[in-house]
Amino acid sequence: MNRYKIFRGIVIPLIFLFIIGGLFSVSCSAAEEATPEPDVSDSSEDSDNDVSADEGGAGEETTPELPPLPILEGNSQASGLGGGGANVRPQGGGGDAAVAETASLEIADTSFIYTDPFSGTVFLLNTSLPTAPGLAPVLQNVPSEEISLDEVRELADRFGFSGQIYQEQYPVFEQEEGSPAYEPPVVYHLFDGQRTLIIDQWGVYYNDRSIENDYENPISFEAAVPIAEAFVQERGLLDFEYEVMQIWGADVNFVRTIDGQPTNQPEMTVGVSHDGRVYFASYQVLRNAEMMGRYPLITAQEAWEILQSGVVDNNIPYMYAAQPELAIAEPAFIEGPDADLYQFWMREFAPGDEIHLYEWPIVFLPVDEGAEPRIQLRNYRVQADAATLNALTGHVGQHIHIWGQIGPNGDTIELAGWEPISEIFEPATSGAGIINRSGDQVLFTDSSTGNSFIVPDAPTDLEDGTEVYLFAWAARDLGLEYPVLDWESIDKIVNFPPDEELLPVEPPVEEGPIGEEPVFEPFAYESFTVNEVSLAYYTTYNWPTNDNGEVRYDGQPTIIVQPTWKFSGETDTGEMVEFFVQATQRDYVNR
Repeated sequence: MNRYKIFRGIVIPLIFLFIIGGLFSVSCSAAEEATPEPDVSDSSEDSDNDVSADEGGAGEETTPELPPLPILEGNSQASGLGGGGANVRPQGGGGDAAVAETASLEIADTSFIYTDPFSGTVFLLNTSLPTAPGLAPVLQNVPSEEISLDEVRELADRFGFSGQIYQEQYPVFEQEEGSPAYEPPVVYHLFDGQRTLIIDQWGVYYNDRSIENDYENPISFEAAVPIAEAFVQERGLLDFEYEVMQIWGADVNFVRTIDGQPTNQPEMTVGVSHDGRVYFASYQVLRNAEMMGRYPLITAQEAWEILQSGVVDNNIPYMYAAQPELAIAEPAFIEGPDADLYQFWMREFAPGDEIHLYEWPIVFLPVDEGAEPRIQLRNYRVQADAATLNALTGHVGQHIHIWGQIGPNGDTIELAGWEPISEIFEPATSGAGIINRSGDQVLFTDSSTGNSFIVPDAPTDLEDGTEVYLFAWAARDLGLEYPVLDWESIDKIVNFPPDEELLPVEPPVEEGPIGEEPVFEPFAYESFTVNEVSLAYYTTYNWPTNDNGEVRYDGQPTIIVQPTWKFSGETDTGEMVEFFVQATQRDYVNR
């Protein structure tokens, strides 16, 4: 039976000005020293939390044939004038001499300055260092070349979908001569009323649009956990030991554990609505995960020494972690003092309404021969005879005008007609104008031309005399006094008095003598106190390369989950940070 533990620590990026600045591939100074032959025997006692037999058998002895692991790359160096402090602090402490001279790291041939906020930081240990384990398993997930239809059907069945499977079609663009032909990704779609399922090589994405979550009054995370677990377990979606983690509001994240220790990335996330229903799920399980072997580790003491010798120098990735009470709620939207002055309306349609859309059709072709294609515009499915639907499939990526009647459930269009749109199509009227109400009729008078148009289905709270910006695709002549607009959106124009200060005025910058550049003072932390040290598992990605050895991001990466020594603690300014020092002995790292 799977077990879980609710994590109170949540890993999310802190909103500072020094978020990701660059990737550095600097050799670890500790690795340049002579490394003795690794001792492959594990002096620690056998753990009760070994990886299950399904994941390769944790009890196997390590062998000399263990393949080298990818080196971790530091990915969170700060850039520019980082947050958390304004003045450069005295240098000294844990950083090595070369880095401690300055926290700024100038990159050749660029004017951009990268900074290391942990340059010269004094690292303090406020806990004991673990003495075990000496060996740890490594998982590898080699991607399949493609996902088979049998796998798609099996996954769809788990999520409760049994209908037709479709493949989305993509526009075909002209390729430059000599360039490789573009191969669009294979993505499968299934539909069941308001429920949708998307399946590709990466994972499965479930959505139920019939459920409207009240984000202002969300369910508690504690109440969401058993609902999400029941959803996962009833469908047999996770076949490995896991813990649940709170990262964002009430979303429940399922994190794989290896030897009882969590990995740093969830493999499944389930969203539970305010009234206790699952309205989305993201399933990115490592379906081909297998054990690479048990690798010998450096000690926590060695990792501690590496951390002290420089974060950037040793390619140590780190992330900011929020305190539990700061990560419980959904993000809040803070409105300005003039927010109530603005208004915005989108055109809405009800069942039975006539509708004209000027859109680019989304085409889904069935995998079963002889079945009808599925055509969608926005969230509406087009209902028509087979010949018309097949004709529309030839217009992927092309602008068309389609008209008909909204179906009884509000999610279909009973097609009356359609036509392609010229490439030089220009909307009939879009711009500023005045709204005039006369009885039940609402008119828009274009300020630039003086022409008036009927605004059908106008919002009830759109007042007479309101100055607006209106966007309409077309104006149709229906034999009325004025043309009728096929409008999409209306924005209320807010005019402020010219003497009213809208934005804060920046104080003038005092310039120095001519020829002198302003002094850049990068921020760096004075100290970092480590309060916990543990073995944790870190996910790395090996992307495929082309014939020239360049990384190809259009393919699928091989995922390797490897052990690290995680140092968790707090900076002198109160930020919670976690550092991940590669734990595998250096003879087993691909440098």
